[in-house]
Amino acid sequence: MPLLTPDQLALLSLAAEGRKESQYSLDKIVPYTGVRDAPLTSDQHRLWFLDQLDPGSSTYNDCIAVEFRGGEVEHSLLEKSLQLVVQRQAALRTSFHDIQGAPVQRIHPAVLAPLVNHDLRGLEPLEQTRRLHEILHEDVGTAFSLERPPMLRASLIQTEDCEYTFAVTMHHIISDGTSYGVFYEEMSHFYEALQSGDANLYGQIDCGLEELPIQYTDFARWQRAWENDPASKAGLEYWKSKFAPAPSPLIIATDGSQPSSVSDKGVAAFFTLDRGAYDSLQTYCGKENVTENWVLLAVFSVLIGIHTDREDFLVGIPSSTRDRVEVEGLIGLFVHTLAMRADLSGDPTFRELVGRARAESLAVHAHQDVPFEQIAPLIESGGSRQGGSALSTFFCHMNEMLHPMSIQGIESSHRFVDGGHSRFDLTLIVEETGTNLSCWFEYRSDLLSSRTVSNLITLYTSLLRFVVARPRARLSELKAAMGEIAKTSRIAQSSTSRGSKPTPLRKLSRNNRRAGADGDEAPQQEQGHERH
Repeated sequence: MPLLTPDQLALLSLAAEGRKESQYSLDKIVPYTGVRDAPLTSDQHRLWFLDQLDPGSSTYNDCIAVEFRGGEVEHSLLEKSLQLVVQRQAALRTSFHDIQGAPVQRIHPAVLAPLVNHDLRGLEPLEQTRRLHEILHEDVGTAFSLERPPMLRASLIQTEDCEYTFAVTMHHIISDGTSYGVFYEEMSHFYEALQSGDANLYGQIDCGLEELPIQYTDFARWQRAWENDPASKAGLEYWKSKFAPAPSPLIIATDGSQPSSVSDKGVAAFFTLDRGAYDSLQTYCGKENVTENWVLLAVFSVLIGIHTDREDFLVGIPSSTRDRVEVEGLIGLFVHTLAMRADLSGDPTFRELVGRARAESLAVHAHQDVPFEQIAPLIESGGSRQGGSALSTFFCHMNEMLHPMSIQGIESSHRFVDGGHSRFDLTLIVEETGTNLSCWFEYRSDLLSSRTVSNLITLYTSLLRFVVARPRARLSELKAAMGEIAKTSRIAQSSTSRGSKPTPLRKLSRNNRRAGADGDEAPQQEQGHERH
């Protein structure tokens, strides 16, 4: 009898593991002590597949940096803290492999995650700023190899004696937005313990963190077992009925035509809604007994409908799978995409549109456990634009502020680093800072011009102010009002372009942009970089 190769043995182990998983109790996620290779979650599988199609792409790299001011950050302690987090969180020691067409994730017992140090204190201010942005964009723009852990890159950039930027880039296949919060919280605990002498890299660590009950691969096995359970199949019927038929794809392009090929090269355009607009939104939500998410989503849907002259289209929204206590402290990918169907038919009032957004959001979240890879073919049944998916717009509202890493006696804040890509044709991200709304559009520069996006920013902010003051206004009234605003904006842009020379796009220093005394901050664009 011929001997099995190592790859065949691994596949056989995974098959046996799958049979064991089918006997799991799905009530609780438990640690697994079998073979070291584990299946991918459905969302990981989608990202792995995209990496196979476009190896060397950095489209799914994310970077959230922490800026420290007012004290000394010790490089050695920060690097040791980083290594301790990597040792604690198995997702940061994971690699991904193709075994005869079947992807698996493999936990390594130890992985080195170096902290690269950059000292820019001797540079002139302009050169220092240029070099800082260069380092950040190089970090987020350099692709990871999914076969070589860690899928994490860290840099400490010092610009003044007591000013630093700690930039951490992770691949989305092993992290999500909440993971950054977990990561920086654990970094804070370890740094403080090391600083006080309560821990070292090889000894017992007394830093207040409880032992993790499971690791991400345990969740992956549990999720795959759940997907094989007959009860999970009922959710797919909902999506089949929802997209029978699916709406045709949106044409987002500036001139109404679609290029033959579209890259992921993107640009981020940032803007801020001031405290007055934020207070008005909260007052409106309190009166109407609705959430800010539903209102902001309804305004985005109206904006897309006006821009594309469509009444029936899809908007992607994120959905968290961190709904079990066992996974709360884990770093990993616990978010996937849901396809919401926007319905603007019948000249509804804005109040009715918020009601529709509410009902649709609750309905799709009630069936969120169906993997997007099973929903995508249903969406494509409505047709797809050449070179991409029928799901071309995305809305993300972050109402839970990310708390940056804290070091005693040092001020800190976080910032999102633009990676020069856009995963959808047009994405709106809205972050609540506690005093205002910090927003940005990510858009594919092959499809949309900076002038078009500037107009979209003007329309979105104007729409939000208009509807919270007049919720009974019908869609036709909103279109008429926005048409006048768009006309005024185009005239102003034309006048500005004739009266002054073009200036370089301004780089953004941090995500917490404060509005000026005169109201909303003007949009700022951060130029995207091509992916290599």
